Amino acid sequence: EAEVAFAALRNGTIMVYDLDASKLLMTMGAGSVANTGAKELRPQQASPVQELAPRTHGGPALCCLPIATSSTSEASQCTGAPSILVAGYALGRLGAWRLPTGSCCMPSTWEAAHNGRVVALTARASGEELLSASSDGLIKAWSLGSERFGDLHSSFPGHSAAVVSVAASPFDQGLFLSGSHDRTMRLWDPRRGTDGGVVAQWRQNEWVTCVDFSPIVDMHIFSSNKSLHSWDVRRPGACPLTSSHWHRKLVSRFCLDPMRLASCSLDGCV
Repeated sequence: EAEVAFAALRNGTIMVYDLDASKLLMTMGAGSVANTGAKELRPQQASPVQELAPRTHGGPALCCLPIATSSTSEASQCTGAPSILVAGYALGRLGAWRLPTGSCCMPSTWEAAHNGRVVALTARASGEELLSASSDGLIKAWSLGSERFGDLHSSFPGHSAAVVSVAASPFDQGLFLSGSHDRTMRLWDPRRGTDGGVVAQWRQNEWVTCVDFSPIVDMHIFSSNKSLHSWDVRRPGACPLTSSHWHRKLVSRFCLDPMRLASCSLDGCV
């Protein structure tokens, strides 16, 4: 199965890159690594293989997400290959393409998905539902099923400022996290009828820029501002368990797996 990467671009298109190791361009610098004599290794460069354009202009593309939906073939599900790519736009629209063909499949309901920038996306319920987060302060859930593709399932108000991050639980298909410029991180469970589905809330002293669940401990969640914080879902409103990765400016993104935790910041550091 081909390995590809996707990039959301300011001109509104999504660029697809080939990550085949045999095709990556790895160049050697003219200088050498200090005190070793070894040649400096520059970053590998992937080749663009496809450019996906939206059906109608929605401004700059701000985020994109490949999704392996439950309606894909059995072979695709076994390999984990994505069958659809969704993108969020500055003018509040969502875009969608079938993979690997790249054919546009954006439903009409997504032309005005939000009243603000769509800046974060995640999939839950085994790829049956898309969550979109926007600067209008809302999180919306959309159907990805073949029969009701693009239908709005529900809307989740509650944040008093832009929602800039959303993440689905890998342990419980009903739970998801959101992070907002109102300086709060919220845990949601739409199956509960009280408080709009909000289960718990934590407050930071600065914008919450990114949120995620621990991939190995179901009771631990993470958030970021100028540093990374881990929290216990059993202690709503409590202080973080740990804080690390201290940056001089806001963290723009972090990524964690069972072995590593990486963060990048507006201060230019990783």
